[in-house]
Amino acid sequence: ASSELVTGLLGIYRDLTGKDGEPRALRGGTYARLFDGAVDFGPGMVGRPYTGHGADEYVALDALGLTVRAMGEVLLRLGGAPFSQRPASTSS
Repeated sequence: ASSELVTGLLGIYRDLTGKDGEPRALRGGTYARLFDGAVDFGPGMVGRPYTGHGADEYVALDALGLTVRAMGEVLLRLGGAPFSQRPASTSS
């Protein structure tokens, strides 16, 4: 929970939502377990019911948009792109 990867992911979540997330250990089918030091980072949102992996699985469009933005931030911040090469922020 205190690794650079997890704290970086939680920082991105906090920056985009204004909410403090917390790491959770989940059961289920993720390939993260196959890689040393990997973690699963997905669309679960604080204060919202998780609606995945069920008979009526869905994700709300606003949550999907936020998840896509989060994944983009992960690639930029944790992928090592120099700040000068980052695209300008856009409002949604």
